[in-house]
Amino acid sequence: MYSTYRLKPNELTKEFFTSFYELFKNKEIEITVHTIDKESETEYLLKSENNKKSLIESLNELESGKIVSVSLEELEKNADTL
Repeated sequence: MYSTYRLKPNELTKEFFTSFYELFKNKEIEITVHTIDKESETEYLLKSENNKKSLIESLNELESGKIVSVSLEELEKNADTL
């Protein structure tokens, strides 16, 4: 099993740890922690030319007031090109 939790330190509550314990009870686990650098995420998203083009088009549509609507079928069909 592989699980990723993305949260802030103040969200590490007793309830979180209780549910975490219940989920992984009796299993050996490995915990890795790293900070999220928003700038790095943007750089990653812009690496692919197709993704970069799509993001720029979406920003232009947003700025021009257009509403962007994509069906689930369209999203799944084009997932490999992003």
